[in-house]
Amino acid sequence: MEPQKALSYSQKAQILSEGGFDETHYHGAISPPIFQTAMFSFGKKSSKEYRYTATNNPTFSVVSKKLAAAESGETCKLFATGMAAINAVFMSLLRSGDHIVVSENVYSGVKASLRNFENFGVEYTYVSGAANEIERAVRPETRMIFVESPGSKLFDVLDIEAIGEIGRRLDRLTVIDNTWATPMFQNPLLFGFDLVIHSATKYLGGHSDIMGGAVIGAEKIVSGIHNLGAVMDPHQAWLLNRSLATLPMRMKHFMESAGKIAPFLEAHTKVRKVLYPGLPSHQGYEVGRRFMTGYSSLLSFVTKGDHEQSCKFMEQLRIIRRAWSYGGPTSLAFHYGKEFRRSLDRLGYPPNLIRLHVGFEDPDAIMEELDRALQAIK
Repeated sequence: MEPQKALSYSQKAQILSEGGFDETHYHGAISPPIFQTAMFSFGKKSSKEYRYTATNNPTFSVVSKKLAAAESGETCKLFATGMAAINAVFMSLLRSGDHIVVSENVYSGVKASLRNFENFGVEYTYVSGAANEIERAVRPETRMIFVESPGSKLFDVLDIEAIGEIGRRLDRLTVIDNTWATPMFQNPLLFGFDLVIHSATKYLGGHSDIMGGAVIGAEKIVSGIHNLGAVMDPHQAWLLNRSLATLPMRMKHFMESAGKIAPFLEAHTKVRKVLYPGLPSHQGYEVGRRFMTGYSSLLSFVTKGDHEQSCKFMEQLRIIRRAWSYGGPTSLAFHYGKEFRRSLDRLGYPPNLIRLHVGFEDPDAIMEELDRALQAIK
């Protein structure tokens, strides 16, 4: 794969708005149609590119070309969910006896999958994500380095350039979950990574109404990744294409709103710590500035008081809905404290971790609600 040049924000916006679609193929349609079909004929006038939607579909092609270009990659494959994409990478590229080095901040679904892969003779080692620790964990049988940066709960920022260099030097596949930053704010392929994975359910879909996943990288690697039947539905792909056109505007709005709310929380007397890569106080801020051009809407904070008072805070929320996930128009919060007790203990914090997705509501209204709810903490 030839080295790619970094694209500007406006170039990515143009790609996501118009790329991957030739209107002359669709009778001048401004929006590409949904090819809601399971199969295609083998007639003289049919395309050899499309035979069965389980392998390819014109609606997929439009979305895949956009995402590949926005990530400065050669090609992209779509999947039913983000975890389907991750499992397809593991199933297609790993063999019995292989070993993976994994950053410990990865999504819990990844950890569950790895436990299952032990049954097939795949071993793994969790590390903090520091480049020197990753290199020390590499064995002769190590096939892959899998990381998430920034993380989506404690928001640790990894030195992806150093990790990419380790992968190239030691000839190991490097894979990163780039869901938090999106292609708008971080392009790991430019820093030496082999594959980028997205949960399209989050920012790419952007409306809390679809599920999806994507894997992006060089053709020679991505072509060997099989969807294992976890194919995206054409209608989901069409909705995803709709969303990609507005991704640049949405991410700017998210960054602006979170950029107001994170400092507000950091200064609040009832908040012990805010974990957000866009804050200068964040331990990964300087590292992140080397790779990221912006910051998304997802952050965590640790409240003062005990665990029970932290739970009472959650009960006061009205505008902010209590739910998993992130990336849509509605602000969401979830209490992760007990799940991350060990990590919080290591950081010296009580189990009062709350993750907040800042949505499209007026940031002043969100701050007013947060302030009111925080008064439940004594």
